[in-house]
Amino acid sequence: MDGMSETQPEEAMHRRVRAEHRRLGLTQKEVAVRAGIGVRSYQMYENGKTKNPQPENIRNIMRAVVLDLEVDEADDGRETRAAWPLHVKVFLDTIGEFLMTMEEAERLDFIHAETRKIFKIYRERQQR
Repeated sequence: MDGMSETQPEEAMHRRVRAEHRRLGLTQKEVAVRAGIGVRSYQMYENGKTKNPQPENIRNIMRAVVLDLEVDEADDGRETRAAWPLHVKVFLDTIGEFLMTMEEAERLDFIHAETRKIFKIYRERQQR
């Protein structure tokens, strides 16, 4: 797998954050203050210069710009990402960023192992 495809989701995220902060009419400094991080750290993230941003910083940045660009309902009537609580969306985006730091084989192994754990817990809860 080439390096470009490995960084594409991260690049897309920082571009979405930049677009959202501009749409909200916030300055970079205002976003950084809301996120509780330094202005320079925020600027580096937004400009794609931070290669491995801290998950906590990503979560705080996303909260600062209330990033929610998804549609509210799927065509089949199921609830989609936009209807989920912010903390769930932040968790999923953080996991996505974390997964993109892995090579593909490691990422697949991690996803399979964690999915098995989730299904085990889910089945146990259904049996209660």
